Amino acid sequence: MTREALAEQAFYSERADRQWQQLRRKSKAHPPTERVLLTEAQKAAEHEVEAGRKLKYVKQIMADIDSAGGSERERLVALKVKRIDELLEKYAGTKAATEAETLKGKQ
Repeated sequence: MTREALAEQAFYSERADRQWQQLRRKSKAHPPTERVLLTEAQKAAEHEVEAGRKLKYVKQIMADIDSAGGSERERLVALKVKRIDELLEKYAGTKAATEAETLKGKQ
């Protein structure tokens, strides 16, 4: 190995050690119950964001329906209904699901 490669390997090894130490300090600062609650809150937020993404996709399909015609329009309408049903089933209780309910009524 060249000197540069050895120096780079040592740099990354030291960096990994520092990151590991920081992680250990953080985990000691938060007792396990707090960490579990934190992850539950993070999961709920992630769930909400994912539902919003799916709703945005449904709205894009609705915009495409307006410009489509014939069999393409029918296909997009069927896709919209399918995606709304999936959103309501998977992400019930989210803001996106309540908005999807109103969009489903606009069929």
